Amino acid sequence: MNNLQLKTLNLKIYYLKQYLYTLIEKHDLSNSEVIQCSKELDKLIVEYENKKYKNLYLKNNHR
Repeated sequence: MNNLQLKTLNLKIYYLKQYLYTLIEKHDLSNSEVIQCSKELDKLIVEYENKKYKNLYLKNNHR
């Protein structure tokens, strides 16, 4: 994954966080939409971190 793809994924995370904050203001934490958004956000964060560290590993081992 290149830097542009990582930045795109990071932007998705940012906007999903903003959406989640908006949902939380309108609903309680047990709301199904809040729960689904939170799960999706968690999944994207894990994906981002895995790909970021994989890129760092590959970059450091190709020097």
